[in-house]
Amino acid sequence: MSQSSTAPVTPNGFWSKLRLFAVAVYEPKLHTAFALLWALSLQGALFALADPQTSWAFDFDGVVVGLCFFLVLFFLRIIDEIKDYDDDKQFKPDRPLVTGVVNFTDVKRFAWLVATSTLAINLMLDWRLALFALANMLYGVLLFYLECWSEHMRNGIMLNLLITFPVSAALNVYALLFLIWRHQVAYVGTMGWMIVAYICAFLHFDVGRKTVWPHLMKPNEKLYAHEIGGMGSALLALALALTACGVPWLLYQPWQHSGSQAILGWSLLLPLVASVAGFIKFTGTRDRRYEPRPFYMVFVILYYFIQLANGVAALRG
Repeated sequence: MSQSSTAPVTPNGFWSKLRLFAVAVYEPKLHTAFALLWALSLQGALFALADPQTSWAFDFDGVVVGLCFFLVLFFLRIIDEIKDYDDDKQFKPDRPLVTGVVNFTDVKRFAWLVATSTLAINLMLDWRLALFALANMLYGVLLFYLECWSEHMRNGIMLNLLITFPVSAALNVYALLFLIWRHQVAYVGTMGWMIVAYICAFLHFDVGRKTVWPHLMKPNEKLYAHEIGGMGSALLALALALTACGVPWLLYQPWQHSGSQAILGWSLLLPLVASVAGFIKFTGTRDRRYEPRPFYMVFVILYYFIQLANGVAALRG
């Protein structure tokens, strides 16, 4: 009688390995949809603040921006898989690099493919966007070496956030530059505040999903509560949500409008319901490990959809 083996089945061929790796570490369908929603909603939110005389519309180029969001984030995820290899052996033993389904050479080839594809796509849009995307990815590689060199940066989660988050935040600036360089949308100061709001929305999710009570943390687990406590982490996430929703609400000033414009403007505060619910649920659960990640995911999705609706309304107006 043959015995079943628990060893992972290693796929043959570059594309088979890439597909298995992507599904395991950065599921393409889910994250592409998320990147498209993020990119399109941000374009709509920025356009809603532009000069009313500006001519622009959602088009295929805007969808390509969402694809570039996905590719850059996937590239950074690939770099993280290499960087986090030792930690994953302890906390995530099912990762494909840890199980041996793919090796370091495979992962480096994936990174090269994603990077060159990102540059090629951006060159079709605008050479300046290609340079911006290249600089962003190179910064991600630089961070990899910095974390390998500095143990404090690698283990200090707040310092790590301060230094690494600009890579993701830069994608918001990339979308703004796309509108300015590709569609000649004139920049106004309120667009900068909208970028800040989007940065806070993404940070809210990142901090919220890594919020647990310190006494329930696993050994050597790198979470924000390790440095600022469980309540500090929850309050920081809540403050980021308030900023993310409050800034566009103040920019749109719904109390000065009526009808659908007023409804859309006030709806900008709706995602706070999910955030506050997550905060209450977390603070009321101290006897067992509870991560309010689902609430913060709902927050981000609602946030993007409502901003997209405001952008569509601006186009129709």
